[in-house]
Amino acid sequence: MMRTRALLVSIVALLAALTLLVAGCEVEDEPAIADEVGLSMGAGSPGGTYFPLAVAMADTWRAIVDVDVATQSTAGSIQNLQFLGGGAIDVAIAFNDVGVAAYQGIGVFGGEPVALEAVGNVYPEVVQIVAPADGDLETVGDLAGARVSLGPEESTTELTARSLLDHAGLDADTDLDAVAMPFEEAAVALEAGELDAAFAVGPLESPAIEDLASSLDIRLLGVEPEVQESVIAERPSLSPHFVPPFTYTGQDEDAETLTYWATVYVVEGFDDDVAYELTRGIFEGESLIADIVPVGDEIDILNAAKGLGPIPLNDGSERYLDEQGALDDIEAPE
Repeated sequence: MMRTRALLVSIVALLAALTLLVAGCEVEDEPAIADEVGLSMGAGSPGGTYFPLAVAMADTWRAIVDVDVATQSTAGSIQNLQFLGGGAIDVAIAFNDVGVAAYQGIGVFGGEPVALEAVGNVYPEVVQIVAPADGDLETVGDLAGARVSLGPEESTTELTARSLLDHAGLDADTDLDAVAMPFEEAAVALEAGELDAAFAVGPLESPAIEDLASSLDIRLLGVEPEVQESVIAERPSLSPHFVPPFTYTGQDEDAETLTYWATVYVVEGFDDDVAYELTRGIFEGESLIADIVPVGDEIDILNAAKGLGPIPLNDGSERYLDEQGALDDIEAPE
């Protein structure tokens, strides 16, 4: 009798435990996106700007929106987009002019277009034309006859400089004394009085330009409004950009110029809800990103969809940006 009673108690206890287990499974919360999605992101070389920025964004995505993104070192924008198009990674950061080339299948992407969608711009890659402050140069149109560095040979900086000069009515090969060199070399030549101006493309508060400004009073040349308009019509990845005074030591005048963008991309078919969270994480976590990398201070949701050219926003990213009023003055890509 005692054995029968003990057996009954054991059976009741077992049934109760099973009931609790089943009930627990039924009321468990929906899994977080991070439990469902593990993403990889092409960053860049560890010594560049993109790699620490990508790491900062990945940390912020985990903290703000609970999305897990593993960063991967790469050779930079071109390789990031090649990997993205080939399915080796899920998310990429790239120079937006390279993004347009990938989307259109031109240049190094010839014949192999990548079906990109934009998540949003992170920071501006500004066209900065540096000249001594005691000179007469004020705008691109003043560079006729000047000794000018166009940037490294065959670089985006050189191509942009030639385009700006062309739209200002100047031929870089005949109307000025042009050379191609990295900005670090051009800075030495500027300080020695061997150059009158030098083009650079990159984030504001550039260490290389600041180093020059610490020993030579500088001015940033402006790009005339009509030149901006005609250049943007040709290169839609560019946008107007304002550089405030004292961005650099001793630079006491502002400059109206142009900018490219460092942009986060996915490919067509990427989950819209995850893209929504990635976009939200960037702009709601901008202060966290800025605590890790200086360019985080340049994040501005009102710039998120500028200069995308023909590349569409991902539907989820567009939904978030529209909710925040960040698309009110942005024209949809043609």
